Amino acid sequence: ISYGVLLQDSPDSTIETSALCAASGDTAAMIRIAGEGANIVIRANFITAFNGHLDSHGIWMEDCNDAAPWIVDNNRIQATGNAAITRVDGVRAIGACHPVIDGNLQITGGGEGNASNPTGIRCGANAQGVASKCVVLGNRKIEGSVAGFPPIATGVRCDDGGCNRIAGNLITGIT
Repeated sequence: ISYGVLLQDSPDSTIETSALCAASGDTAAMIRIAGEGANIVIRANFITAFNGHLDSHGIWMEDCNDAAPWIVDNNRIQATGNAAITRVDGVRAIGACHPVIDGNLQITGGGEGNASNPTGIRCGANAQGVASKCVVLGNRKIEGSVAGFPPIATGVRCDDGGCNRIAGNLITGIT
């Protein structure tokens, strides 16, 4: 397991104006939010995660105690995987974690590499059926993949009631 920054039960945390690059391992993310996540802000960063084998995510939020982390004004959030089985998401929100993903320049779920079905933003339910309620507003570009030929590339994927509102974005599957 490899994380650039792990916010485990870390309310009121801010990550801003940083370059967060590289992650590898079976499970990898540049920023991982779990447990108490109230008032977390991720702002004005350059985030690139790559080489996860099973999971590779730029920002991964899961069951953060019904909090709404604010992902805002980041230059880039991108992830790539290293195998055809890799789950790749630029931003991943699962379960009782309801992020506001707002005004970012580029969010990409895949690039070079063998990622299976990359997604720019994925919002979905946890094993208990609790859905994330993502709000996705005013992002300049959300892409499933920027390179290669994945079987499926999705800009924004909402599973099992995972999205609350999507408005004012430019979204593509693959460019």
